[in-house]
Amino acid sequence: MCGPMSVESLNGSKYFLLFTDDYFRMTWIFFIKFKSEVFSLFKKFKAQVELELGCKIKNFKTDNGREYLSVEFDEFLAVAGIKLQFTIFYSPQQNRTCERKNRTLLNMVRCLSFEKSMPKHFWAKAANTTIYLQHSLPTRALNSMIAYKALHNIKPSVSHLITFAEAHNSTHWKATMDEEVNIINKNSTWFLMERTDIMHVIGVKWIFRTKFNLDGSVNKYKARLVVKGCSQLTKVDFGETFALVARFETIKMLIALTTSLGWLILHLDIKLAFLNDFLQEDIYVDQLKGYEAKSQHNMVYKLHKALYGLKQAPRAWYIKIDSYLTSKVFMRSPNEPTLYVYKVDDQIQSYNESEFEMSGMGEMKYFLRFQLDQNANVNFPLVVNEKFAATNSPKLFDPSYYRSLVATRRILRYLKGTLDLGLYFKHVNDIKLIGFSISDWASSVENSKNTLSYACHLGNAMFSWNSKKQEVVEQSTIEAEYIAVAIATNQAIWLRKLLGDLNFDQNDATELFVDNKSIIAIVKNPINNGKTKHIKVKLHTIGEDEKNGDVKFSCCTSNMQVANIFTKALPKTRFEQLRSMLGVHKTSIREKC
Repeated sequence: MCGPMSVESLNGSKYFLLFTDDYFRMTWIFFIKFKSEVFSLFKKFKAQVELELGCKIKNFKTDNGREYLSVEFDEFLAVAGIKLQFTIFYSPQQNRTCERKNRTLLNMVRCLSFEKSMPKHFWAKAANTTIYLQHSLPTRALNSMIAYKALHNIKPSVSHLITFAEAHNSTHWKATMDEEVNIINKNSTWFLMERTDIMHVIGVKWIFRTKFNLDGSVNKYKARLVVKGCSQLTKVDFGETFALVARFETIKMLIALTTSLGWLILHLDIKLAFLNDFLQEDIYVDQLKGYEAKSQHNMVYKLHKALYGLKQAPRAWYIKIDSYLTSKVFMRSPNEPTLYVYKVDDQIQSYNESEFEMSGMGEMKYFLRFQLDQNANVNFPLVVNEKFAATNSPKLFDPSYYRSLVATRRILRYLKGTLDLGLYFKHVNDIKLIGFSISDWASSVENSKNTLSYACHLGNAMFSWNSKKQEVVEQSTIEAEYIAVAIATNQAIWLRKLLGDLNFDQNDATELFVDNKSIIAIVKNPINNGKTKHIKVKLHTIGEDEKNGDVKFSCCTSNMQVANIFTKALPKTRFEQLRSMLGVHKTSIREKC
């Protein structure tokens, strides 16, 4: 550990902590505010590095710093089987690897900071960059081999590296920076004014990102100017910050709906969307290095409109886009306030007029975490009958980092081996919403709570699903299934309303499949016996929902209950069968004409 530094980092850290592999010379750096954080941070590091490298830490060598001399630290190492070695007092040469690493690191940090005239509180950024660079450089300790290559047997790429703290020396980055500044000035985002002592001036910085095409080629270079929002002060630079965002279920429903209708989804991008938002607060930012106004270096910018990085920018943008769309006869969905529909003669139409500068990105291929194809290692994730809990295995010193690690690795192996799978939607003639609901009973080995799940289909594939552990313990399988049905019913009714907002009214009741005939009997005839009298009254509204024609409950066999895949581990054949019924197929599949 090294510190305390004379100046705190951007995150308030005063120390940095280095862990170095004595053989490969790979180094991990962490930044802390207090020495007391060392023990908890070492536990996180141990879990991280052992999972990453697939091997155990055997020896831990350090000096006689008090942060390593606690009883709990000794007990933790003893339980983990790690041998602790201390150096002799006043003999730093015995820990020469770390001592030399600290010295080299600090020298490089000083050089980087001095070369770019950076403020001292950027020392942690410089230290992080230094460690990253050292992993890609040859070292004499490994006979001029690269540490990263020696450990992973892969030569690290350096093509993505740019000049530290700026990108002015790169032609393509400089062009994107010029474009960004031109748009900001064109949009009348700010204006210069004299700096005063009462102003709270916030810094700005550049964020660089390279966007790639599907084939791995470069799509474009993106440089974005952002405000250091971490420096904003409550009730000085910002007030309300809450902003609505679209639900993922809404996005998935739109994808399912458009593909079921055979429509093509196009992607439009509003350039610098947040720069269109007017601010209510007085916010001042520094001038950009390299773009300072001539002979006006003592002046600052006052923001007229928002910049990325401001805490209130998302809220200001939502207010702006909402007022614009509603003024252009777009209808905001009463059930999803981030969904807008433009209607003409009761038919959904496109709308091309816009006061915002937009770019057409063609056919949608990526959206948030979704990858869309509109042209359309292990085989199953869990072991059957295997359950996990924090109390069903031998006690460990710090269970939070180790429990269910085997299951987690298996799931990751499953995901890696099924990268070619995806939800496959195809054109259908009837836009019909159906649902499936199920719950197990007392599946948790810790507290006997249940896991309920539901899945909703539109067309030929699932687009809305949920699997959740119950918050209470049910007294019977009837109650468990009944609660699951009630939750699935609420979801189905909300989706019906959303489809209605999009002019795809569900004239018939939404069919909800369950594999328990007793549930259907209770819904149709709400009897009050020993098995049902304790069920909360609010759950009995599902009977009214069926009478109103919103939902219809039908019985299906256990083999057809697709929601069963979300409640428990299944045999491989059964798992793959249900997965296929949900609409999950290889992405290479195409619908044949």
